[in-house]
Formats: sequence, structure tokens, C-alpha cells
Amino acid sequence: MLTAGHHADPTEALGRLFATKQSGPLLVADIPLVSTCPHHLLPMKGHAHVAILPKGMVPGFGNIAKLVDVLAHRLVLQEALTQSVADELRRLTGAKAAACVIEAEHLCVAVTDPPRQNARFRTAAGAGSAPDIERLLREIQSASRPAR
Repeated sequence: MLTAGHHADPTEALGRLFATKQSGPLLVADIPLVSTCPHHLLPMKGHAHVAILPKGMVPGFGNIAKLVDVLAHRLVLQEALTQSVADELRRLTGAKAAACVIEAEHLCVAVTDPPRQNARFRTAAGAGSAPDIERLLREIQSASRPAR
């Protein structure tokens, strides 16, 4: 299960798109995720916060969580996962921009550096124009709560 995303299609996970006139940011916050670090083959767990600026089409919100699952269930670094969520959302929906923030705890840190076992690592990434990405990241920042 932890690596099932290598054999899954992100397009299928995102599913059918729906026409919309919505032009403001759409946000799905606190999507639980589990992934596996390719360096240590140990899990990380946390939450993803995802936003898009649609351009005519949007996925179902639940399918955004499914897309995060597919991409997280791969051997992947947190920063690469964060970028691929943003890239795939923009590519698959045709959105003006997409952004993702992931906060996660890593078991490899807990094992190799016990005093820091509860440290949370935060990564942010976007796809689209810089002003649109900044707008989405501000939206995520204002809507997300600490992943504890």
C-alpha cells in the first residue's frame, strides 16, 4: 500500500472535472497523508493543504484528496511530493495556478535524532505565475491549522 501510487494514474484519481464560473481560490485543507522516505524507507505522516485558481473546470474536492494519496503512496521526498501535487493539479485541471503546503513528521528523524522526534517539516510549492502562487499560499496559510 505504501508504494501503490507508483502503479496508479493521477488522472484517474482526480476523476471527472466539472465546469465552473468560480474564479477565486478553491482550497482543501488538512488532507491526511502518509508517504515513505526513499532515503530511509521509513514513513512520514502529516497533512496537505491544496489550493487552485480555476480556469473553467474543477475536480470534486474529495478527488483532490485521492490525488494527494496517489502521489504520496510513492517513494518520494516531501519537497518533491509537494511540488508534484501542485504540478499535477494545474496540469490536470487547466487551472491558472495551483499550490500545495505539506506539514509532516518523519519517522527517520525520530529514529536518528530522538530529541527532535516531534519536529514537523513544512514544504510549499506552486505551479503558475508567481503572483497567483503567492495568492494561493496566503490563502492556505490563513485557512490551515497546525497539523497536531
